Amino acid sequence: MWISTDGRTWRAIAPERIELGDASKTQSMSDTAVWMSDLVTLPSGRLVAVGALNFEPGGAPAVWLSDDAGESWRRTPGPVTTESESAGMESVTLTAAGKIVAVGGRDPSDLSRSPMAWTSTDGSVWASVELPGLDRVSAPAQPPSGQQPLPRAAWVSSVAANGDVVVAVGGDSDNRPLLLSSRDLLTWQLVEPRPALRGSLSAVVATGAGFLAVGASEAGDGLAYEVDASGSSVRDASGGGSFAGPGSQALWGAAVARDDSWIVVGEDDGRAAVWTRGGGQWVKAAGDEALWPRGSIGTVSVSPYGLVALGHPAGKNADSEQILWLGTPP
Repeated sequence: MWISTDGRTWRAIAPERIELGDASKTQSMSDTAVWMSDLVTLPSGRLVAVGALNFEPGGAPAVWLSDDAGESWRRTPGPVTTESESAGMESVTLTAAGKIVAVGGRDPSDLSRSPMAWTSTDGSVWASVELPGLDRVSAPAQPPSGQQPLPRAAWVSSVAANGDVVVAVGGDSDNRPLLLSSRDLLTWQLVEPRPALRGSLSAVVATGAGFLAVGASEAGDGLAYEVDASGSSVRDASGGGSFAGPGSQALWGAAVARDDSWIVVGEDDGRAAVWTRGGGQWVKAAGDEALWPRGSIGTVSVSPYGLVALGHPAGKNADSEQILWLGTPP
């Protein structure tokens, strides 16, 4: 974990200041089995970070809390899993009523993966609900003799709240986007994107009029959908082929500027790319190969000092190297 007050200078938090807790099989924050994936700030100033310990049987969703602006973290007991399953939290948001909502997945066996949501009022005590989505996935075809069947899977990787409406997005093993919405956090409805393209959704953010969900299609084009404020209606927001071209495009992250302009990040023909939309038109950010190297941008956020985007280069160092971009909102 790193902290910055200006986006240009970053300081790492010492591993010993991040508590693992005795539920972990590992005792070192440098172990790759420990994963923090997202965080949210409560009105009290408390930071709530979510992730996982050990993505394998016996692994568990994990929650860390900080009450000193991220200088030290303690792990809460968090949701529990059985020894035969694994689970992890991927994304977290905060509703207008102050309810924390985290989403992720649960693997109850080797042959299925279910989308999950967890809720809390303070980050210390959590309740869980299994989300719809897996029931619509077809059974996998029988594999050749001697091979294991592929699992039936549905997953959610991102969640956002607009008022008290919450939208979560992901995909399934039939290669269809998965979009879910809820008002009470107990019952969730499947919302079918239109047009119904094959692919998956990777990120969702709240906008002035509802939500923006982005991802990638099976055909190699970027996907962008606008969801209304009720979370019940979805329409295409790609702008008539703005994310289609001679190479493949994928959208991995999104943010909304203070003037409600939209920013999406990802890759275009193998290079890191950023698009912005204001006034109904998407525009790809200009720049040379030095600014947009081969690789991808995975996430973007709007901060007091501008846009902050994080990605990685292509090639053998993709898992160990990160690239940080700073930009001016449109």
